[in-house]
Order: sequence, then C-alpha cells, then structure tokens
Amino acid sequence: MDLADRKPYTGTLEFIDSETEQPIGLSVEIASGQDPDIRAVNKKWRAKTIMAVPVMKKLSEDQRVAMIANNIDDNEFEGVVAAIKGWTWGNSPDGEPLTFEGGQPEFSPEAVTRMFRAVPEFFEQAKYVRDNFAGFFPRPSASSPKPSVSPSATKRRTAKAKPAAK
Repeated sequence: MDLADRKPYTGTLEFIDSETEQPIGLSVEIASGQDPDIRAVNKKWRAKTIMAVPVMKKLSEDQRVAMIANNIDDNEFEGVVAAIKGWTWGNSPDGEPLTFEGGQPEFSPEAVTRMFRAVPEFFEQAKYVRDNFAGFFPRPSASSPKPSVSPSATKRRTAKAKPAAK
C-alpha cells in the first residue's frame, strides 16, 4: 500500500427525524476530514484568528471570549457545510416529496447553509457524523469497497449513516 494513494472519501448520511427516529427523506454525501474544502475552511479560520489578535488585545476579557466563541461557531458551521458534497431528496415518511422552501433545491453550499440555519437539528446530525467520521465510515479498501456502518453502535442516535456507494 502506498500512503500517497490515500485520498479523501465520502459517506452517505441519511437525516433522521429526532421525534420518530425515522429517516426524513433527505440524505447527503459527507466528506472525510482530509477533504480540501474542509482543510481550506480550517486554514481560513486560523488566519482569521491570527489577524484578530491585535484587535483582541484592545477588548475586555468578556469581549475577547465572545469574539473567540463566535469565531469558533462560525468555523464549525462553515466546516460542516464544506463537508457536504451533495444531497438526494426523496419522499417524506408520509409518502409525499420532501421539500425545503417550497421545492427540492439544487445542491449548493448556499442551499445547505439555508437548510442548516432553518433546521438546526440537521446541522447537529451532520456535525456529529463529521466529528466522528471514521466511526461511521471506515476507510474503504480494495477488498471491501462498501464498508458497513451501524449507527446503533454509537451512544448518540441522532444520525443514520450509510456507506458511500462506489
């Protein structure tokens, strides 16, 4: 095995209704942490933090804490959005097409941002899976291209993850 051949990979996250614990009818492709878009968000955040140091020196401790907390929240949000690489809209549990803002929007980071802001529960599910990516999606190998994932093995049942189709 050549380590240089290791590339980012994705898995499929099927969003779950927290009240019924049933699939809601929307799934997303979520990337591993090595994804260049995620790394770019982290690099941007580090640069923003370094640039803010002179400003923070002039602030009170409470203002510094608030500024840092907001920056961390923004980075977390942008990092999760960057991890989403596509989505598939299906039918809701009642059999009707699942919609957002009156339709099934084309995938874009802006559409993901709007949806996550409108439905924070889905943001939390995506963040949890992104933060625990290797536990949900073991790296595929040549001998087993479709890793099996059992979200019930996790302590927190907020997301149902399925391996990416290859």
